[in-house]
Amino acid sequence: MIKGSISQAGPYFTKNIKTTDLEEIEEIMKQVYLHTDHIADLSYLRSTIYMRFTHAEYHKGSSLQYVCKELQVEAKDVFVMGDGENDLGMLDQEVAAMIACPENAVYEVKRRVEEVGGIIAGKPVSGGVVQALEAFYYDTLSWYLIVSSWT
Repeated sequence: MIKGSISQAGPYFTKNIKTTDLEEIEEIMKQVYLHTDHIADLSYLRSTIYMRFTHAEYHKGSSLQYVCKELQVEAKDVFVMGDGENDLGMLDQEVAAMIACPENAVYEVKRRVEEVGGIIAGKPVSGGVVQALEAFYYDTLSWYLIVSSWT
């Protein structure tokens, strides 16, 4: 059984498919690739039994760039961290200068983080987040801890 939902997101749409097992999503992926390879503006990502279709220009990176533009925040001041394929769009130096992933990130994410000179943490999930934040913000965190200990 395949379940889907459509949600509107600005000028773009997202179509999600959820299957009941991994074999079914594998077959769907094969069919999608065969029938959509020629569509330049279509993007799709798979995560276990889920699959998301969207416009190629609508992803976490483009969304974060929009928010930063609205808030007048430069990429040099932005920290991003991702672990799955849906994070690849934001693991870009045009989006953020400080880029990281936890130890348990998928291969493609680790490869991208390495390519842009980011940090691959030595711990999974939240432990990796703490390591990356400490690496990028050590001076700031140290100063904050000193000031906090005086109050």
